Amino acid sequence: MPLRDKKGLARAKAIMKYTDSESNELMIGVLHMCILPFAMLEIGNAWALLQITAHLAGAFQIYCALWDGRLFMRKIAVQIASIISIATVMNYGMADMLHGSHLGWILICAMSIWNLYRVTHEELYRK
Repeated sequence: MPLRDKKGLARAKAIMKYTDSESNELMIGVLHMCILPFAMLEIGNAWALLQITAHLAGAFQIYCALWDGRLFMRKIAVQIASIISIATVMNYGMADMLHGSHLGWILICAMSIWNLYRVTHEELYRK
């Protein structure tokens, strides 16, 4: 059944499972590259390695989504983004700062992991 014929939860499931994840990959890449290194400064003694890694991983994810486009490269970028997202949530949690607007990093983490599922699903069914 085509997507346009689905309604409600069936349509939401199809959108989440089968639509392209590149837009989310770009958004997460920009957040990791431009926002996260500065956001980590408010922890006080920010972990410089995570800041640098997040910046480079964000740039890599943007490159893979916009210029490279190969599925296996996008999957590597999404895997790295998921690790960065999990590390960010853990850092905010250990600093006891996972409240208020910082809860947004949990949403970004969930989106990163969901992108990993979508790219893996695309890889499995493309063959």
